[in-house]
Amino acid sequence: MNLMRACFLLILSVTFATTSAFAADDWLIDSQDDWTDATEKQTQLEIKEGTAIPTDKVATFTSRIKRFKQKQKAQSITVDQSPVWQNWEPVANLGPVNLQDAPVFLAIGPHNYWVFGRYGGVKKKQGFKAEPATLDGFDVKLQTTPWKHQFDATGGLEKGRGGYHAWQSRDMVNWVHHGPVTEDFSRWVTSAEYKDGKVYIYYDYPNDQDPHVYIDEDLTDGKPGKNMGLAR
Repeated sequence: MNLMRACFLLILSVTFATTSAFAADDWLIDSQDDWTDATEKQTQLEIKEGTAIPTDKVATFTSRIKRFKQKQKAQSITVDQSPVWQNWEPVANLGPVNLQDAPVFLAIGPHNYWVFGRYGGVKKKQGFKAEPATLDGFDVKLQTTPWKHQFDATGGLEKGRGGYHAWQSRDMVNWVHHGPVTEDFSRWVTSAEYKDGKVYIYYDYPNDQDPHVYIDEDLTDGKPGKNMGLAR
């Protein structure tokens, strides 16, 4: 009679594929009963609703001995992670409605979120007229736009240059448009990072070829920062 035992640091769903001279046989540990029947010992694990949930940084599981009528040979062991993400909640689409091209997101700090992308143009709305507005967390002049939860700051009223624009948010719901941060030739923006009060905006020129970089010390002025050329 063949015996099989398994010991793992963490498993949520396990399948043991075995072969014999007669037929393949799978040992699946997936349901609540499967886990209960298969457990020899475990540490720092909670078995709940067919899922093994670690209660500490390190958890272990050792199965009972599995017995087969015919001689078996282990062929494979498959460990699957649960599709359940307990710390995620579905939300509506994030970002400005008129954000286009390949957006680049940058979190400078708590409640200081930026997104860069092409400006999608003006939404035509009959009878719309921009009016002064206020928004929690912003002490600059703002005005309404045709888009819900979107506002223009002074920099956002600057003429576009064919490249990427900058939007800022405190809550990932309301967005303030601050205007251009790159130009037409530098419209292939790939990434951005923040360090020591400066934002580094990387772009390819030509597209998908040489990396270049802008250094911008004021994302709110509606003007691209200093173009440093090739990123070295």
